[in-house]
Amino acid sequence: MTRIKHMVVLGLVALSISACRTFVIEPGTDGGSWKSQPDISIIFDQISMPLERIAKAIALLETQSFPDQEQYLHEVIQKSEAELRSTKPSTHSPGSDDQQARRNLALLARFFPDTVQSAPLTRDGDAEEEVEEAWRALVNRVMANDDPPAMLAYQFKWLIREHRSLIERIEQLPSEEKEVLVGLARVLNDFELLEILGMDVQENQPVSLTANRRTTAVLRAAVTVWVDQGMRIESGMGIPDQVLGSGFFVDPQGYIVTNYHVIASQVDPAYKGVSRLFIKPFSESSNSQYRVPARVVGYDEVLDLALLKVELDPPGVVSLDFSTRFEPGESMFAAGSPGGLENTLTLGIVSALGRRFLQIGEVTQIDMPINPGNSGGPIFEPSGRVAGVVFAGIEQFEGVNFAIPAQWIFPIFGDLFTQGPVMYPWAGVAAQGKGNELVITYIHPTGPGADIPLRPGDRITSINGLSITSLPDLQYEIITRDIGDIVVLGIQSKNGEDLQIPVFLEQRPAMPFAKVLSTKRFLQSWFPPLFGMEVQNLGGWNPKFSITEVFPDGLAESAGLSEYDTFELNNWIYMEEDEVAAIQIKVNRREKAYMDELLQLATYISINSFF
Repeated sequence: MTRIKHMVVLGLVALSISACRTFVIEPGTDGGSWKSQPDISIIFDQISMPLERIAKAIALLETQSFPDQEQYLHEVIQKSEAELRSTKPSTHSPGSDDQQARRNLALLARFFPDTVQSAPLTRDGDAEEEVEEAWRALVNRVMANDDPPAMLAYQFKWLIREHRSLIERIEQLPSEEKEVLVGLARVLNDFELLEILGMDVQENQPVSLTANRRTTAVLRAAVTVWVDQGMRIESGMGIPDQVLGSGFFVDPQGYIVTNYHVIASQVDPAYKGVSRLFIKPFSESSNSQYRVPARVVGYDEVLDLALLKVELDPPGVVSLDFSTRFEPGESMFAAGSPGGLENTLTLGIVSALGRRFLQIGEVTQIDMPINPGNSGGPIFEPSGRVAGVVFAGIEQFEGVNFAIPAQWIFPIFGDLFTQGPVMYPWAGVAAQGKGNELVITYIHPTGPGADIPLRPGDRITSINGLSITSLPDLQYEIITRDIGDIVVLGIQSKNGEDLQIPVFLEQRPAMPFAKVLSTKRFLQSWFPPLFGMEVQNLGGWNPKFSITEVFPDGLAESAGLSEYDTFELNNWIYMEEDEVAAIQIKVNRREKAYMDELLQLATYISINSFF
């Protein structure tokens, strides 16, 4: 179990400046001017497809969409043998880069019919043919049984999610194929897949999940994850250095879900010590010393997840139920190995929803006995549906613990089966919810949003025509896309203009702010995303600012700062190794008659406002 770190440090300054980098304050810049018509050529210039095909697409653009069309087209044709960008194949609905380009162009044609007269490379009926082809290919793979069953079930559910019309095809499946799919669901204990197939869940559960043994079935799938990191020296004594966690089998071929922080030493290039990974499966004997070597298949630092593989027939298998939604007050079980005590089952309730402790998405607060060693274990309903993964707790507060909901794992679950880290798409923009509005607060200088007409203060109203009012909803829509996809953001600019802005999604850096903060300067534009406040630079030898807005639930609000307070920035500190940014200020609070007060605000740079 990892400890939720405090995000606010208040009081008199007591940091050792010699251990930190200090920075000079510089004003942020706003960038270029607005365009009422987005420059579509920028988007086409980055589509991951051969350039000769981009040329065909550009040929359909109206001349007025950008003035140098002929020159640009000539340059494109001259480089027709090259490819501008390669993308990681989608694990959602595998297809070629060519198919991805057709999807992108079709989306642009939908929103910009006067600019993109038709969808190049796409014939009438192509979309239906591609869906049919993907459906038939997936059914054939299920019949061949060459892939991990959990991966097949996931891609089946993803295809149904994207194309609800395919539910009718299930009813038309030959009996042999449908029996194989039902058998797949039974092997995986997959309630969700059984329901998609139109089967009665109770009648089709394996014996291990009937009667009152549903919790026992999940417990049989749980494992202890053990990482041997050799010895550490404390006070001249050698002490075994071990990391304990939990996990659970999600596939009969030996795939196990756990937390990234449990196995981080296996894949972190900065770790230079010993690291040996084992798991201990369920055993009827509490004295069993049976351990099995394991390896890491895929991992996700952002959602703190990892997929392991062992060469073992699992004593039990369960599936994450991606359709399950937590409800406050709902009873939940957790299975795991607190303190290394395997086969432990605990009971509690869902306390609260929507806690934002990770860089993307939301986690669920649970009130149940969770201790070090529970990390990575399943949290599940009394019915046996696995609804999430335990990942953290606050050591100082008993019963305050957290789980990653299965609905947030759904978009990246398939990526865990590919070797290496999960790669997220992003637009490179930070936003803040203000009531029912979602307002842009920062544009990352190296992200795709830096090259398009977006400004802090603009309001995001939709994505691909879907109305958006909250940051988690927008983040979810983004991570269900692939790197290389285009999304169209509905924007209401600060001057009231309604725009549709296409954004090319690129690969998200693991820690977006780390690259920005490595420069030896401080930008005024960092105040909103890092410290939750808008400020106006008042100038002066020591940079002085007036607070123009304090964001709800932000760091400034937690420190008691309010609009019209003024402060001098005495020091800016970036502790790179600890991933912490801090400001040391002399603040004049309006509510305290503008008396001087020393204050320090510190935040981890893994902020959760980017999408």
